[in-house]
Amino acid sequence: MIISDVDKKYNDLVVFEKLNLTIKDHEITAILGPSGCGKTTLLNIISKTTDYSGTIEGNDGKISYLFQSQRLLSNLTVKKNIEYVLRSYLDKQEREKVTNDILKKVELTEFANYYPSQLSGGMAQRVSIARAFAYDSDIMLMDEPFKGLDISLKKKIIDVFLRLYKSDKKTTLFVTHDIDDALIMANRIIVLSSDGKIVLDETINEPFDERDVGMYGDLRAKIYQAI
Repeated sequence: MIISDVDKKYNDLVVFEKLNLTIKDHEITAILGPSGCGKTTLLNIISKTTDYSGTIEGNDGKISYLFQSQRLLSNLTVKKNIEYVLRSYLDKQEREKVTNDILKKVELTEFANYYPSQLSGGMAQRVSIARAFAYDSDIMLMDEPFKGLDISLKKKIIDVFLRLYKSDKKTTLFVTHDIDDALIMANRIIVLSSDGKIVLDETINEPFDERDVGMYGDLRAKIYQAI
């Protein structure tokens, strides 16, 4: 995806001015920066849910959006929540096959007929992740989906996400305030300044299952200073 000379402002507030950024296909790019720097706005621009000037190439395919809140449909079961996003392009038999497969991958098969109100927060987030991966999208946009989870639960949810990502490497942009999450999950880390400029752009090459935040003391300090 190529973002070229993108400008965005709300009334007199300039969020981006001539933003240029290339996002590599099939990689996870983490976006960090202070509150108000334009992280969520960038996701909205890519998903075409807000207007902007400039050009973006490579965002014409299907997009999955994973939010901090699960946004599950309360009147549908776990299984029906996943099937719901598949209804526009798969027949009933194919929807069931895809749904059963993704529920097995996130270890929620026995909860297929539960409603969201019957799930713990961690299970509900796993359903949201399963739904995002079940949808045959080209791009995954994530807006702080792990915020508010305790450390132990967050680690489990991230493990689920990375397991699914390894089998379906969607081009992913991941907005977070948590440096450690970015170090564990991202192929690339970008930091935006308060005025929407790119002030740091770092690549991480180690495989996900070989990473530990303790490996990245210098990089962590560098990111913290940039933020």
